[in-house]
Amino acid sequence: MQHSIKTYFLYFTQDANNCLNGCCRSNPCLYGGTCTELCTDVKFKFSCACPVNFRGTVCEIAPPPHSCLDIKTREPQAASGEYKIQDSSGNFFKTYCDFSSEVDFIWTLIETFSLANLGHFAGEHFGRDFPRNSDSMNWLDFRLTWNAMNYTNNQGVTHFRATCDFEKDTFDINTDYLRGEISTVDFSQGVATSPRPVLNTSGCESLELAATTVPRKPGTHKAITCT
Repeated sequence: MQHSIKTYFLYFTQDANNCLNGCCRSNPCLYGGTCTELCTDVKFKFSCACPVNFRGTVCEIAPPPHSCLDIKTREPQAASGEYKIQDSSGNFFKTYCDFSSEVDFIWTLIETFSLANLGHFAGEHFGRDFPRNSDSMNWLDFRLTWNAMNYTNNQGVTHFRATCDFEKDTFDINTDYLRGEISTVDFSQGVATSPRPVLNTSGCESLELAATTVPRKPGTHKAITCT
């Protein structure tokens, strides 16, 4: 029996300015990295120019997230939950990121407490550093450090809100709910803690800051109060 031997060659298309080998067709570079095809060495067929602070062969090594919005931007399918955030000084803090309760809003938890713990928070305005269980999430007794709150407030925040039973993620935005534009308050200069007289809440009360994912429409009301 006679056997035939077949030899295949891989051809590159290359001129003075371009190299085309097809290796970038599958978009191998992650997190928005830019792929460039290489033809000078068969061992290296493409390279990735990664976004700032990303690294790795295909930009697979990502820096720690710097906000809840950053998390959702990187991973559009990310679920609401507890996350570690790194501030601009390299310090980490843990908080809850809500990606699902309201369309076009991404909320960052800064404080939550039960009525039983109201005494701990009464009179403690946000201009004072008053962390509560800031290293571990506790829905009944939690508040970020002043530095973490101030950092969050400077990450493109557009709104604040206060809600009841937030950890259930099933609250009704028409009752026991307040939302306002962050431009109307200054958390870093000592705003009183969650507006309890307005909410008259029962159970767990939470306060969050949010960055919107789309521009607000003209004429949007400045606050939603309880009915």
